[in-house]
Amino acid sequence: MDLLLDRNLTSHTYDEQKASAMESLIENKYFPLLKALHTYFKNKLYEE
Repeated sequence: MDLLLDRNLTSHTYDEQKASAMESLIENKYFPLLKALHTYFKNKLYEE
């Protein structure tokens, strides 16, 4: 849910400071979660 809220806050923002903060969130919070989710589903796919 945080990802959606953050995305909505920055969708039309041209503030470099906000963009930099979002870049950090993506790199440190959202990407690891999405990567773990991808790995989980990939493992589920090959279990059967």
